[in-house]
Amino acid sequence: MAEEYAWPGEEATPCTSMTQTISQWQELRDLRRDAEGIAQRELAEASAVLERAQEEQARLVRAWERARTLFAAEARRLASSPAPSSASQGSARELYLGRLRDEACFLKASADEHRGSVLAVAHAAQQRAMAELAKAARDRAALNAVESTARLARVRTITRRAEEAASELATLARLRVRSGRAT
Repeated sequence: MAEEYAWPGEEATPCTSMTQTISQWQELRDLRRDAEGIAQRELAEASAVLERAQEEQARLVRAWERARTLFAAEARRLASSPAPSSASQGSARELYLGRLRDEACFLKASADEHRGSVLAVAHAAQQRAMAELAKAARDRAALNAVESTARLARVRTITRRAEEAASELATLARLRVRSGRAT
């Protein structure tokens, strides 16, 4: 007796074997598992890129803080030292402090730019990868739920048909007993 199995999105048709349906479910499970694996690898890659970007950001901030500290220390040192004895010595001090200030400003700008570009892009990529992984997990869970529902429907159908067959056999047996043809 052929049984009817409905593949999601298709009309129920007679199937001679459950093997086809089982292999279709297995194929879908494999696809969902593969998609989740890809999403996990992409998240790991995006997290590694973000970690490197964060390390670079920390390095830039440390360099800026060192340059800022050096500038402040040198400015205090030169302010507490005797006044320059010549205009060229005063000009050299100003150039030296200007160079230290410019270096600190450059490093600050570099850290700010890195935070706004590379770090922001890496963070956004990690967020997208996390969302993709969550979606893949939801898709796999949804497939499992649909498969469970279909399996329960198959069991109910098989049980109902078995009960109907048993009922028909019992009815036939009663009729045979009544007609005197008991077997």
